[in-house]
Amino acid sequence: EANKQPDGWFELKVNTHVYVTGLPDDATLDE
Repeated sequence: EANKQPDGWFELKVNTHVYVTGLPDDATLDE
C-alpha cells in the first residue's frame, strides 16, 4: 500500500511546498 499515504503526510507535503515556494529562488535552488 505504498500509494496510500496518511493524511498527515499529504498535509506535510503541501505545507512544505507552500513554504518552499515562498522562499527566494536562491533558497529554493539550494534545497
